[in-house]
Amino acid sequence: MSKNLCSILIAFAFIFFSLPAQAEKVLDVQELETESGIKLWLVEDHNVPVISMNFSFPGGLAMDPEGKTGLAYMLSIMLDEGAGDLDSQAFQKELADNSISMGFSAGRDHFTGGIKTLTRNQDKAAELLGLALSQPRFDQDAFDRMQSSTEATIRQNLTSPNWIAARSFNGLMFEGDPYALPGQGTLQTLANMTPDDLRAFAKDQFVKDGLKIAIAGDITAESAKVFVERIFSPLADASDIKTPEKDAEFKNQGQSFLYEFDNPQTHIIVGHKGIPVQDEDWPAAQIINYALGGGGFDSRLMEEIREKKGLTYGVSSYMSDMARAPSIQASLSASNDNAAEAIALLEKEWQRMATTGPTEAEIKNAQDYLTGSLVLALTSTDAISGALNGLQQNGFDADYINRRNDRLRNVSADQARVVAGRLLDPERLMIITVGNPTGFQPDQKLETIPGIE
Repeated sequence: MSKNLCSILIAFAFIFFSLPAQAEKVLDVQELETESGIKLWLVEDHNVPVISMNFSFPGGLAMDPEGKTGLAYMLSIMLDEGAGDLDSQAFQKELADNSISMGFSAGRDHFTGGIKTLTRNQDKAAELLGLALSQPRFDQDAFDRMQSSTEATIRQNLTSPNWIAARSFNGLMFEGDPYALPGQGTLQTLANMTPDDLRAFAKDQFVKDGLKIAIAGDITAESAKVFVERIFSPLADASDIKTPEKDAEFKNQGQSFLYEFDNPQTHIIVGHKGIPVQDEDWPAAQIINYALGGGGFDSRLMEEIREKKGLTYGVSSYMSDMARAPSIQASLSASNDNAAEAIALLEKEWQRMATTGPTEAEIKNAQDYLTGSLVLALTSTDAISGALNGLQQNGFDADYINRRNDRLRNVSADQARVVAGRLLDPERLMIITVGNPTGFQPDQKLETIPGIE
């Protein structure tokens, strides 16, 4: 090779690798619309003959009628208990015989569902899901069985210190708002429910207004539109029932509470108002949370409270993206003798991160993990459709997933420091303790579990 040619190639290489990095193409998301106007996102993948779909309706637990808290949850566990001419046993047999998995969940802001099927069984999958949404049976025997099962779950929860801590956190932080109510209801509200309540609730919940759909797998765009149309077109266009729109008011921030519980460990949850997922600072908040407590053994809370002091087996922080009340929280368990010291250390690290922000090394570590984990999390059709439906629920556009990593990489140390001061405030931490912590003096002792009659 001539010296001149070698020089040219070296110069070209320098220019090429100096060009700004292009946004990585994580997924090719198609935005489609059916004949009747139902919109959906699709990622085609014809390597494996499997189709997955996730969908969501606005509402869920937010639509529970007064005095019937837990109705949305009951609906979520009753939808595969028979539909159309098929009773519970016949419906479940059809699912099993055709290798179709179907599930539903009532969240704080949305009622969600998902279905996964072999490509060759997509017509049967559409038929069964369509029946579940538009012609659910709610037979009395199936209702009685699921009601008894839920009652047993509630009774068991009332003996779980972890559950009591989480219930107390929501009940006190969002006091007076639907977010404060227990998702599965109470023994009293459960006893008040009837199959007719479910029939009325389903008609209001399952409407096309606000419906979000994401599909991934071995299906073409045209077939996907037919699939969606067959399932959802029979639903009403809208409902007279509206979900809450006003932001929830955060209550009891800066206060500490104790629910005495005979247990060798104290279970602790702390938290306060956070940053909305649509906020421009959300990527920086993700990095801050990872460095604080979201990164497992890479995080400050784990280092200071477990590794250096041995006060807990594990501690973590996490951000909630509830639509009307974003929050940042942390949780841990410690022996009753160590609980007060663990709380003090947590508050100290909360303050330190708020003051200085994450270090350059912490930012780089968080960026590497958060960007690298995205692709690893999208290794199946149901993971892809679920992730996309989550983005739909949060109001992002179809290409956001391809910009997400660049937004994380562009977070600077200066920005992270400013956002840390905005996100974290130990003076606003609400502290929930369940146990008998030695030396911990709460602002208030709880005589009952908030939200439980």
